[in-house]
Amino acid sequence: MATFKHRSTVERIGAFAEAAHPNQLAPDVRALFKRNILDSLGCAIAALPGRPFMSLREQFQEYRAPGDCTLIGGGKTSPDQAALFNSALVRYVDLLDTQEFSRSSVSLRRYSGDLVDNTIGE
Repeated sequence: MATFKHRSTVERIGAFAEAAHPNQLAPDVRALFKRNILDSLGCAIAALPGRPFMSLREQFQEYRAPGDCTLIGGGKTSPDQAALFNSALVRYVDLLDTQEFSRSSVSLRRYSGDLVDNTIGE
């Protein structure tokens, strides 16, 4: 891996995530993090049978770009297609996407593109 100065943003985020430990977070922050990540994954799973995602999968089959990025629900594709698909899944039925929670909610919807980049080469 390149030195810190020469690493991409994605590589630096990946290194930070790899070095992070739950005990570094305050208990209330850890609970909020778990809730928001679980909410995002739950939203993505709930959206999988949705018509837009069936259509996207059909389009990916027809116009598949090569890639090693994971699609939520299975499969691999290019970074741009995975970012589109995974981000849309998380947002489609996002139950916390309300004005009440918008300032405090941190979930996969903000980082889905970064997560896609981190799956490249795995």
